[in-house]
This record gives sequence, structure tokens and C-alpha cells, in this order.
Amino acid sequence: MVTDLKTMVGTKTGLLDRRIFVNKDIYQQELEKVFGRCWLWIGHESRVPNNNDFFANYMGEDPILLTRDSKGKMHTFRNMCRHRGNRICRADNSNAPSFICTYHGWTFATDGKLVGVPGYKEAYFEELDRLQ
Repeated sequence: MVTDLKTMVGTKTGLLDRRIFVNKDIYQQELEKVFGRCWLWIGHESRVPNNNDFFANYMGEDPILLTRDSKGKMHTFRNMCRHRGNRICRADNSNAPSFICTYHGWTFATDGKLVGVPGYKEAYFEELDRLQ
């Protein structure tokens, strides 16, 4: 793993070694030391000006959604179904009252809550915790 990044950044000249953009070891260190340890800027509220607007982005390698729910409150959550990890939204940005996983049809509200599960009574006997 690359440990001496100081030699790759010319603080006096402003020059950067090109390897910092393509080296896999540096990228893994960045994921661990930057994306895994600090607050990240996801997007400005102007990206979701209206109720039910959404904007897709990434936190490191994790796909996320920035949304404004039907009451106007903003939320951020992973763009993944809790059941199988499938994406719940494939668009970059738009307006929608909910997101539906194409794998099994689980439905999520714009605040990230699970609001619909096909076969909830028959297959899950109403015991599936939909609040997590």
C-alpha cells in the first residue's frame, strides 16, 4: 500500500503525480481514511426544490439518494433495497412519490421508509419489521 503520499504532491509547485488518480492502493486508502471517517457533502438543497424531488449521488462507492419527501423534509439514504441490495431508483434525478425495487417489488417512500411489500400477509405473515 502507498504510504508516503507527500512525495506525490508538490506543495510548493502545485504539481500532482498522476498516480494519485489511478493507483488502486491510494484509492482504497481514500475510501477508508476520507469517505469512511468524515461528513460528506451529498448535494445542495436546491437539487430537490419540490416535494418528492430526488437526486442520486454517491458516498464513496455507495449509491445514495437525496430526497425531499411529500411534506417538504429532506432525507438521505442508500439507493438500495434492504431485501437484496438492488437499486430502488435508476434515474439520476426527477420527481416521484416512491421508489420500487425491481427485484421483488418492495416500495420505499421518499423518506426512505419501507411502505409496501408484496405478499406481506401471505409470505411474511405480517411479521416483517418494515420500520428499519
